[in-house]
Amino acid sequence: MTKNTKPRWEVGDAFVVGSVRWAITALNNKTKAVHAKALSTTNHGMRWTTTLDKLPEKTA
Repeated sequence: MTKNTKPRWEVGDAFVVGSVRWAITALNNKTKAVHAKALSTTNHGMRWTTTLDKLPEKTA
């Protein structure tokens, strides 16, 4: 029997918050810090620093 595990975020993964698509550029599993850059906005240079618990659920 296999243990059900939740999918984990990794560098390079992308997610959507509101109308902006973000790509993870750095991730620290110890401190739960996440750095992301905007992909789908006119200001694609936007950066965001957050934590893993603030990200949407990752689907498999």
